[in-house]
Amino acid sequence: MISTSAWAGFSTWFDRSATSATSSISYFHDIDLADQETGIRLSDWSLGYDRYTVLTTDSFTGDSVTQQTTTLSGGLGFALSPQTRWGWSIDSAQTPEEKLSTFGVSTDLRHRFATRTTLGGRVGFATTTQTIPRSRLLANTSADNRIQQRLVGASVSQGLWNWLRLSVSGTVYGYNRDLTEFMSSINSNFLRSLALGGLANSVSSFQRSDASLGALFFILETWGLDLKSTFSTLALDNSLSVSHKVFITKEFPGYGTVGVGQKQTLYGDTTTNFTLFSLDIELN
Repeated sequence: MISTSAWAGFSTWFDRSATSATSSISYFHDIDLADQETGIRLSDWSLGYDRYTVLTTDSFTGDSVTQQTTTLSGGLGFALSPQTRWGWSIDSAQTPEEKLSTFGVSTDLRHRFATRTTLGGRVGFATTTQTIPRSRLLANTSADNRIQQRLVGASVSQGLWNWLRLSVSGTVYGYNRDLTEFMSSINSNFLRSLALGGLANSVSSFQRSDASLGALFFILETWGLDLKSTFSTLALDNSLSVSHKVFITKEFPGYGTVGVGQKQTLYGDTTTNFTLFSLDIELN
């Protein structure tokens, strides 16, 4: 017998200096295929909407500028067997202030072993395009300036006991053109100053590589503690960005889950602290 369950989610984070914030809403629909032993079956699907807001300063005029990036996402998951899931996801993002858009597709494969070990792999691409009205084009420049990011990632998680699961993941990124050339060819000094200040955090994450270490504790059946550290090498200058997250969740069986937490990001001499909140509501 096939049964289904669904959740609606809301999450937000903001930094304490009030210069950036993200709000997200999502819907996840799960199809229980426990009795389906053979054949490929649809196991889950999801939809999401994300809005990222950042306050930056135009380096040429000194004016404060608010950038907003909106992202629509969708995903499909297929059960290849009771232990193996194959997923696809699509993301489309827009940043009107920078005349930038991103479209990305990725696919992942995950297998769970009887030893409580889960292995996963992921490949994908994302194309970022800046489109400038022809009336504002500079001489000898194109109306469309674009770059494509490609990624390959792998992950492994291990359940040690019923109350602890450890995870390690890593991703490497490549580009179809020199990233510095893309940034320098952006049309208009104003747009270039915005992109140099916030592009990597708004439309597309221009990284060279990243690696994450995580520990998930299950406490008193309905409580969870999620600890995670992420180390990212940025593609523009090969600098290192480090983030640490602490997130606590409380499950209310039959109703949903509430989570709160803190995240700290270290980049050069800059430290940014974020407050996190999430609410997942069980719909049936």
